Amino acid sequence: VTGVQTCALPILLVRSWAACVTILALGLILTALLDRFVVLPDAWRAGVSTTVYVLSMIVLLWRGLIAAYRNMSPVALAASAQELDPQGCAGLVSAVELSGKPALPGSDSQAFRELAQVQVAENLRGWTVHRALPWRRVRGPVLTVAGIGLVMVVLVAIPSLQFGLLLRRAAAPWANLQRVSSLNITLLKPAPTEGFVPEGEPVRIEVELSDDRTSQVTLQMRSKDGRESEVRLVPTAPRRWATDLTVTRESLSYRVQAADAMTRRYTLEPRPRPAVV
Repeated sequence: VTGVQTCALPILLVRSWAACVTILALGLILTALLDRFVVLPDAWRAGVSTTVYVLSMIVLLWRGLIAAYRNMSPVALAASAQELDPQGCAGLVSAVELSGKPALPGSDSQAFRELAQVQVAENLRGWTVHRALPWRRVRGPVLTVAGIGLVMVVLVAIPSLQFGLLLRRAAAPWANLQRVSSLNITLLKPAPTEGFVPEGEPVRIEVELSDDRTSQVTLQMRSKDGRESEVRLVPTAPRRWATDLTVTRESLSYRVQAADAMTRRYTLEPRPRPAVV
């Protein structure tokens, strides 16, 4: 039974980790696809990714720690070995159960128990743990993980899909990353796009789109205390849009959205102009 436990624990851990990684990878792929075709608010996208992580941890705990706690008792291990190899482990469960209980006066004897255990030991002569718990029992889960990983590598290797960026947005929903879209937004002004700006003076925000599919471009702003607001940019030339904003005493982050495209956030820090004393 000790040998079964030594072999079963690594197999159980590998299977639990494989199940966890499978759920995590599939969840992130689905989240990435959802993010590609549906414009989700930041909080909703973060909620979906968090749910994927929580489900993966639940699977790991359930298939790993809890299963190990339930299945590592001598009787459970003996039953597992006997189920997998009925002929080679015949009577093993009875022998283990008898060894863990005191003899009842008038119903059995210690000699009978020892005789039963000796017979089981003779049956197990030449039997190996790997015969009942072969490593091929983890081959399926491991190959599944490898297959999913290969598919992800192939998708990431196709530049036009931008699948790597989709996965990063799914895996780290709080990261400051642009949204994947076939529409490209090029930020022309300010230059540089973030940093120090004169306090209380207008800052020009100007963008250029890769096509003219949309008739609305929005500047989304967030103040240092978390307040959000937005204004619409106005067209200034074919595929070019612009507006002015004023940064007062506190830093301000902004990003531009057009159709399903969205830039990452940039931060402007107001600084007073030098004064002659």
